[in-house]
Amino acid sequence: MAPEARRVPADWQHPKQRVFNHYTHCMEDAYKPLYRGEEYQSDANTWDEGYAKWKAGRCPDCCTIEDCALTYEQYEDKRPHHDDYMPNWPINERTHLMMYENTTEGTPISPAFATAEELARWLTDNNATWFASSTCTYETWLRVCLDALPRDR
Repeated sequence: MAPEARRVPADWQHPKQRVFNHYTHCMEDAYKPLYRGEEYQSDANTWDEGYAKWKAGRCPDCCTIEDCALTYEQYEDKRPHHDDYMPNWPINERTHLMMYENTTEGTPISPAFATAEELARWLTDNNATWFASSTCTYETWLRVCLDALPRDR
């Protein structure tokens, strides 16, 4: 998956957590992966609907007999929790852009910038990676940054 630009407030500080680094064998601070905040309610509703069907004995068609013997949490994992999502700020508070990798839930690969052009320039100048060690041109980064802006601009 390609990185994605997310709209954030100017003062957004993505949270960090303590993790064990298997290369250095030490604990260190690392960005906590977070899903997009605007997806939380939809994800929770989808989980709740699936749970209600499961509880009523209606397993998805793709389930095996063994699958249907599991609890819904064993089959589908735990219910989405708001702590695993970015805040769902009002649109008018999302004044800046920050680039996120999204091969996990999402961690930032850039600071926040007021314009798509500033973010694209920073990504280019800092050889930000698109995938693995691949980088992009300014024009490619700019297209990705502009995709995060409202369509009425």
